[in-house]
Parts: sequence; C-alpha cells; structure tokens
Amino acid sequence: MSDEKIEIRACLPGDVERLGEIAVAAWQRVHDCRKQLLPPDLYVTLHAGWQEQKANAVKGFCTSHPEWARTVTCDGKIAGFITFTLDKDKQIGEIGNNAVDPAFQGRGIGRMMYAHALDFFREQGMQYATVQTGLDDGHAPARRAYEKAGFEFPVPTVRYYKKLGDGREGP
Repeated sequence: MSDEKIEIRACLPGDVERLGEIAVAAWQRVHDCRKQLLPPDLYVTLHAGWQEQKANAVKGFCTSHPEWARTVTCDGKIAGFITFTLDKDKQIGEIGNNAVDPAFQGRGIGRMMYAHALDFFREQGMQYATVQTGLDDGHAPARRAYEKAGFEFPVPTVRYYKKLGDGREGP
C-alpha cells in the first residue's frame, strides 16, 4: 500500500458539487451496460438526462441529510462518498448512493467506506445492514465490493420491459 492519506469525514457543503461529479463518472459504466440491454428508444425514455438526475440526487441527499453522508479524501482530494439511512424502528442501516472516483479506484477506498458505515450502524444500535445494487454487468464491481464487505443473503430481482402495440400482446 502506498503512503496515501485516506480519510473519511463528514460531508461539507463545499463537497457536494464534486460528489455529484463523482457519481456521474462512477455510474457511467452502469449506463453503458443499460444502453446495450435496452432498445434505444426505451433507454432514452428511461434514462434521458440521467447524469443531471444522478448528480442532483446525490447533491440533494448530501445537502438535506449531511448527518448521513460522508466524504472520502485521498491526500486531501475528494475521492469518493457514501450515503446511508437508519431505520431505527426496524434497526436496519441502509447504504445508499456511494462511489469512488474512477481515478482513485483500486486503493481499498470502497472497503473503507463500507467498514465506516457498518461501524456507524453498530454504534447507532442497528441490528442489520442492507444495500441494493443491480444484477447487470455494470453493477458487477459493486456486487463484488459488497460481498467483500460481508454482505450476504441476496434477494435478486429482475425488471422486465415489453414494447406494446407490436401485435404480440399475448393472452
């Protein structure tokens, strides 16, 4: 391991623009995969403007719930983020949007983020942790990272689409 100084800290208002940029860069792989899986017109219908939507979702969450958002720095540069929520009634902590800037991947930052969140969940009295991701190839790195962090008991889901008006409506 190098001598890089990696820190996980509270998300600050000045971080949110950069976190939105990281989210878009990290989700590009997912959208490249979706473009291959879906007909072009359906992809556009579902995902037109995804970059702005993803950036705004991350920035909005970090602004409205800074207590549930962390920024990761590497040698003082923003390298990633993790968001989460707590359901105190069910005692479940849920990891939400999280990403490592592609330029900083492969340094163990994801592992550190998940360990940080899981420790926080334990400190808050949570009994379980959960995270959700896709089954497509674009999400494969996320699945591997979550499994390395000790997540188990996957509950797979699949979403199907059907083009209507093509005369193959079935029974």
